[in-house]
Amino acid sequence: MKKLAKPVMRGIVKTSIGIVAEVRHAAHQAGEELQDLAAEASAEMFATEIKKQKTKQSTVANGVPQAAKG
Repeated sequence: MKKLAKPVMRGIVKTSIGIVAEVRHAAHQAGEELQDLAAEASAEMFATEIKKQKTKQSTVANGVPQAAKG
């Protein structure tokens, strides 16, 4: 029985370690993708703010008061 149990346990442990490694890898990839999405969203928001400020500056430079802007 002991001769049979040791290889079976070794196989179980080896398989478990492989599964853990795959889960860690998948979690790492998901984390990177989430960080990429957050960076893209941040960049888009920043670009939108810059466009808004440029529009406000050009409106003021053209002599049109901001309050009159629709």
